[in-house]
Amino acid sequence: MNGLQLSRRKLIAGAMGSPLLLVPFGCTGSAAGSSRSFEDFMAAGHDPNDDCSRALVAAARWSAENDAVVTFSGRYRLVDCATITNRASFHFDNAIFDVSGRGGIGTLSNGARGRIGILFQHADDLRLSGAVHCRGDGMAGSTRLAGMVFDHCNRARVQASVRYDNMAVGCSVMWCDDGIFGDVQASGMNGRQTFGNGTAGTALVVIGSRRTTFGRIDSTENYKPVLYCSVAKDAQGRAIDNENCVFGLVTGTSARRSLESSLIALRSGRGCTFAGAVGTGFVCGYNITRYSSDAGFAVDGNQLGSLRGTFPSTGASADAAIIQHAESTAVAIGSNSMMAVEAQCSGEFGVALLSGELSCGRIEISGGRRPVVVSDATLRADQIMISNQGLEALTVGQSGRLYGTSVDIRTGSLGGARAGVRYNPAFGSSGPMFVQLDNVRYRQNGTGTNLTYILYDPDNGPANWDVANVDVGGAIAGALLEGRALNFRNGRVQTVAGKP
Repeated sequence: MNGLQLSRRKLIAGAMGSPLLLVPFGCTGSAAGSSRSFEDFMAAGHDPNDDCSRALVAAARWSAENDAVVTFSGRYRLVDCATITNRASFHFDNAIFDVSGRGGIGTLSNGARGRIGILFQHADDLRLSGAVHCRGDGMAGSTRLAGMVFDHCNRARVQASVRYDNMAVGCSVMWCDDGIFGDVQASGMNGRQTFGNGTAGTALVVIGSRRTTFGRIDSTENYKPVLYCSVAKDAQGRAIDNENCVFGLVTGTSARRSLESSLIALRSGRGCTFAGAVGTGFVCGYNITRYSSDAGFAVDGNQLGSLRGTFPSTGASADAAIIQHAESTAVAIGSNSMMAVEAQCSGEFGVALLSGELSCGRIEISGGRRPVVVSDATLRADQIMISNQGLEALTVGQSGRLYGTSVDIRTGSLGGARAGVRYNPAFGSSGPMFVQLDNVRYRQNGTGTNLTYILYDPDNGPANWDVANVDVGGAIAGALLEGRALNFRNGRVQTVAGKP
């Protein structure tokens, strides 16, 4: 994707359904406010393995016509896609739906087609409550199934807790405004894209939705993003961003050997709030990547909750707790803020800020070849704490801007590097860099190669550096003050000869 050879990830989109015109199985109207069991809509003497899609559509129609609730409390099987276009009210009493991945094809409002269990389409004021379990029967790595899709369902109150197993996509919420969606649990999200040939595996996909609130999301053995704020144009060809949405805490574990997993992937979002994320084994925690095809959408003004996790070296070229990257300036990332990140990293990066601006209260990274990299971007942080770094603790590339109140480098370099904060022109495009730090503290603490240079920049001058204080104890003060690389006069950095 750029000179760093970041992996191109074509993250998944949801899958969708098709309309059915059906007559209830012997159902008649009833007084408003009453309720019925879903079994009333099934054929007499039905087998639990019979397809219930026709009965599901009939139950939704009856619920809307009578302003009444249909209750589900058994185990049911879905073969064909059930497309519901009514303002239904369903209550799930620990119901189970076994969803076939080889059934009928459903159609979204924008014409996209794919395999899906239940499609709620143009069903404004939909009401779902209780708890329900949707189980796919496909093969991991090849299923194309999506469990539930909500397409243009405004003011939906989907407060049911839903669990999805063995699918490509658990739930997709598309172009839904002013809604409330409950908690999502998932396992085994691992398959192929419902539309296309790429890989898939996401618990919740959200596209083009505004002022909508989502509950907690937990997904185990997740192949791609647990939560994916994605992009797709609607039936009129409009690029509608996710805007002013609120997302609950995201937790999970990555599928083994995945090179594309993340806790949260953000390709579209304006003014959204994320409660945070906790996970282990993922390639990325927050993956904020925009592709050239994302023109018309934006990522700007989002508040990202704290991130905690362990991010191993997976073999992907963009291992990072946080990565913020755009394929071109035409799809540049805006300004986002974050509370804190606390991560153990074994791959290339801890925080890789390669586009846009990020303001963060606290960054604490242990490990990573380069724990913090800033190029073609701006990072503002109150506290930065680095330990067990492979090379330099902080890397600033071309067009990089780094502003920090406190930098604490707690160990030497495990890979033999001799600089703490380094300008490296191999990162970023052409353009001046700038570093402003109030205080830089370094202690080797008996770990790694002792640093010779706290700050190293062979190319720029004092106009590019503004560092008020450096605290190195007694370990390297003599070498630093002799001017091996950079030294300090009247509180400002002055360049002198030297190489790390």
